[in-house]
This record gives sequence, structure tokens and C-alpha cells, in this order.
Amino acid sequence: MDQFPGLAQYESWFQKPRFHVFNRAHTLLIIYGNTSSYFRQYDGTLAAANIMLSAYAMGIGTCWIGFSHYTLDTPEFKRKHNVPENYDLVCPMSIGYMKSTPNPPTRKEPLIFYRD
Repeated sequence: MDQFPGLAQYESWFQKPRFHVFNRAHTLLIIYGNTSSYFRQYDGTLAAANIMLSAYAMGIGTCWIGFSHYTLDTPEFKRKHNVPENYDLVCPMSIGYMKSTPNPPTRKEPLIFYRD
């Protein structure tokens, strides 16, 4: 945890024997973007959102796995999996058939910023 202080708040999750960072999904989709494109984060995020919506419509669950950024965007991982150096991680998501459909989240009031 010393290496990844941003994950300290989730340390108790990592200690649970049943915890699996990829939700025990059999498929992991990793979206990288070419660093020569200023819009790579936006384009990759839009692609991920469309994949997630399409998957849900087919009864397939997805989950954006932010934790995996610490391993999937390293030079070592990229070398091992032939990811070009000039690409960086946009979205890692697990994909699999859902055992159950989650309840929708409780919506929060939107924060609206405007100027009189």
C-alpha cells in the first residue's frame, strides 16, 4: 500500500479473501489511447460508455476497474502485451454475464453552476 497511497481507503477490500479486482469476470477489455491525440481520453471514454450501454442491453454486465490502472499502464505490462509505448490507459473494464441485475443507484441532486 505504500506504493499506492491513493488506494489506502480501499485496503480493507483487498484483505477480503473473496475480493477479486476484476469481479471474477472471464473477460477484460482494456482501452488505450494514442498519446499523440489530445482527445484520446475523451474518445476512449465515449467508446467505453457505448460498449457498457450496448452490453447492458444484451444482459451483459460491465465494470470500469480504476484499481487496475496501477498495473495495466506500467511499462512492464505494456511490453509483455505488446502495447505501444505511446499509448496510455483510458479504461479497463471487466465484462461478463450478470448473476443478478443491480438496483439503480439513488440519484443525487445535480450541482448547477451558473452566473447571474
